[in-house]
Amino acid sequence: MALVPCRECGKEVSDAAEKCPYCGISTPSKKRRQVKLIITAIVILLLIGGGAWAYHKVTSIFAPATAEDTTSVPVLDKTVPVKDQIIQKDYKRKVGEMIDSDKSVGNISDETGLSRKEIRKIRKEKRQKEKERKAAEEAAGK
Repeated sequence: MALVPCRECGKEVSDAAEKCPYCGISTPSKKRRQVKLIITAIVILLLIGGGAWAYHKVTSIFAPATAEDTTSVPVLDKTVPVKDQIIQKDYKRKVGEMIDSDKSVGNISDETGLSRKEIRKIRKEKRQKEKERKAAEEAAGK
C-alpha cells in the first residue's frame, strides 16, 4: 500500500483508503477509482453478453416453424440404400412394365436415367418375385 495524493484535496492518503480522512471524498485514489471502473465495466459487459445469449436461446426455442425448418424432412433409413428410398415404388413398377415390354436395358436406362446396373437389379427382383409367386401357386394347388 502506497501513499498517493487525494484527487480532491491533494493530501497524502493510502491508495486502499475508502474515504479521504481530510476531505471525506470517497475513493480518493485515482488508481483505486480506475480499478472500480474497470471491474464495473467488465460486470456490465458480462451481463449484456449473458442477456443476449439468453434472448437468443429463448427465441430459438419458441420460434415458429418455417418452411426452411429441417425437422419436416424425412429421415433416411441407413439400412436401405438411399436410391431405393428416393425412387418411388410406382417408378419401380413402371420400370418393371418396361422390362415386360421387351425393351432393352440400354433403352430403359436412356428413358429413365437409371443406371443399367439398377435396371438389372430391378429385373432380377421382378424375376425373383415371379418365381416366389409361382412356387406359392403350385404349393396351394397341390
